[in-house]
Amino acid sequence: MKLRLKIHREIAKAFLSVSCICVLILIPWQTRKTTVMNHKLISLMQTFITRDISPLANAIFEERIRSINVRAKNILEIEGVESVYIFDAKYRLLSDISTEPQWIKGDLHFQTAAKHNLDSWTTKNSLWYLQAIPVFDETIGYILIEYSLADMKKNETLSLLLFTGTIVMFTLILMLLTNRLIRKIILRPVDHLIQSMTEIEKGQYGRQISNISEDEIGELAGKFNSMSLEIDTSYNQIENRNKQLKQTKNLLDSIINSMPSILITIDDQGRIKEWNTRAEEAAGISFSSAMGKPLNEVFPMIEKHMDDISSALTDKATRKFTKVETMIKNRLHYLDMIVYPVVTETVEGAVIIIDDRTDIVYMEKMMIQNEKMLSVGGLAAGMAHEINNPLAGILQTANVLKNRLTETTGIQANIKAAEAAGTTMESIRDYMESRNIPHMLDVIIESGRRVAEIVSNMLSFARKSDDTAAPHSLSNLLDKTLELASTDYDLKKKYDFMAIRIRKEYEDNLPEVPCEAGKVKQVILNILRNGAQAMQEGGTEIPCFTLRTQYEKEKKMVCMEIEDNGPGMDEEARKRIFEPFFTTKPVGKGTGLGLSVSYFIITENHGGEMSVESIPGSGAKFIIRLPVKGSRNLHEPGAQQ
Repeated sequence: MKLRLKIHREIAKAFLSVSCICVLILIPWQTRKTTVMNHKLISLMQTFITRDISPLANAIFEERIRSINVRAKNILEIEGVESVYIFDAKYRLLSDISTEPQWIKGDLHFQTAAKHNLDSWTTKNSLWYLQAIPVFDETIGYILIEYSLADMKKNETLSLLLFTGTIVMFTLILMLLTNRLIRKIILRPVDHLIQSMTEIEKGQYGRQISNISEDEIGELAGKFNSMSLEIDTSYNQIENRNKQLKQTKNLLDSIINSMPSILITIDDQGRIKEWNTRAEEAAGISFSSAMGKPLNEVFPMIEKHMDDISSALTDKATRKFTKVETMIKNRLHYLDMIVYPVVTETVEGAVIIIDDRTDIVYMEKMMIQNEKMLSVGGLAAGMAHEINNPLAGILQTANVLKNRLTETTGIQANIKAAEAAGTTMESIRDYMESRNIPHMLDVIIESGRRVAEIVSNMLSFARKSDDTAAPHSLSNLLDKTLELASTDYDLKKKYDFMAIRIRKEYEDNLPEVPCEAGKVKQVILNILRNGAQAMQEGGTEIPCFTLRTQYEKEKKMVCMEIEDNGPGMDEEARKRIFEPFFTTKPVGKGTGLGLSVSYFIITENHGGEMSVESIPGSGAKFIIRLPVKGSRNLHEPGAQQ
């Protein structure tokens, strides 16, 4: 209940109590007043009767009814007398003088008074007075007078109503004045306090109350103002701290979520409490779904290390695990895992950091493989130099033989030698031609030149990548790589690159592209070999390569396409074809590095683009784009290394 209603109720109760007390005091006072008035009336009637008692006694003694009635009428003329009854000593009614005929009522009252020896009594609206009429100490009759109390009671009622009305009016006025005073002194300041508290409740901290009085409510308002200022100060401090905490939390969350590592917080029971975005991506479920679940249920990849994690929690010691092998999406991954126990007064658990070292491990393997390739390249270069020496002798000797056996004129030494042998150069030429020896010599010379060109390409391909970028025609690089690939032959698989049909669709007047020719030829050769082997293993009846070059003006790049008509590849293999160590060949038949290295050469070294399009059963098409302006990663001539 509100204070206002309580005060009003208490005021009403107080004034009602005062009114009731006044009424209770008024009733006895009024009763006493009535009794006094009755005594006065009786005394008054005694005075009137005493004045006429002697004549009345004589009239009763002599039984003069007329004189008795006259005396009775005289008494009736007294103001307030309602009836006069006169009886003889034997209680016979001698006179009945009344404003209304009521002798029966008078007789009844006389009998009642005589029976109970009463001299006065009251009824509802009348005062009855009975007095004996003596003569020489002997009662010869009685006079009964009825005095009307109606006017007196009416006056008493009016007085009572007036008094009561006055009290009620006074009470109401006093209540209104009191209510107004209380409202001014108490309720309004309290309402102001309540309004201010409501505003504080709504967030308007620091609210101040003005016009403070010097009473207790004013003191309360002063305390309220002080409390409001303290609340405002505390709230601002809390807000600032919350803001700082929020900023710190956001910063920590950003740092944690930006980490490439998987970060997981678990409790002492191995249930997940927190993790970062990388962990959510690795698990494939939201944090709300993983919250509170066992770690091994969400990350089955570390199931076999749960005992070690539990041991770290129990011993409160850090545990490290390196190169943990696990299969993720059908691919072998290598993980490094560190378990850091967390022990505070209220929290026990651990922070687990998991790093995917797969690319690093693959890179290490790639470096080892590259070292092997460099060794093989160095061996190939040495072999090429060794081949060049006898090859030069073969070519030189073949040319000398051709000159000595086929030149009939112009060389005197040939003519002299023929004459010394008893023949002529013409006869020798005829013999040679009949045996097709000049053609054989031409074949030896052409084959020697081809071998020399192959050795030159091998030397260029095997040489370490210290080449500088220079403008090259991609069409020429394709042709040179085709010559190098034409020597590829596998006797066991009955695989011969020369048996593959080559279609060329080169655009004319292509701009030259700044590139490292050796590396680009390495990429082209790798694509050609993979395609040739795929067509041979897929049983393609008429294997064919289609080579295209064109200039893309929008991208300012020269595009070359290498398309085969082999078995192609599915979508999963197409998406992963450039991943390190991914291969569709049987174990031991391929390293899975060729295309990943090729992709690195095109995209990183030359700033180009490399992609593949394939549909199973419809062959594969590799698309390579190189910028006309070259890449910043290229070693340009004259640039500092």
